Amino acid sequence: RIGMSQRAVSDLKKASESNHVMVPLTESVYVPGLVKEPNKLLVELGTGFYVEKSSKDALLFLDRKMKLVDANSDNVTKAVQATNQNLEAVKMTMQGKLIEIRARQEGARHRAAVEG
Repeated sequence: RIGMSQRAVSDLKKASESNHVMVPLTESVYVPGLVKEPNKLLVELGTGFYVEKSSKDALLFLDRKMKLVDANSDNVTKAVQATNQNLEAVKMTMQGKLIEIRARQEGARHRAAVEG
């Protein structure tokens, strides 16, 4: 989504005034529009807040946002890997405990058979 926004801003920078565009009203409904000031953009900051930025500033903002998303993605990936390692450690411990319990049970059966 951010990459598409970067391409759209770059394409708009090349546009001249009075360029015709399709403005989305919803994901599937568009209306024709006219670009009056191609260097004035409204950029969503998040949670419904928008700010007016130049094309250059909008691209810088989107670059920062992309880097933040990448960093968060890396952090999530590392957390998932750590969780998987912990899960494997728990599985190995449980298997060891089960083997230990079975060995005790076999020992008890063997003693009972010898004593009985």
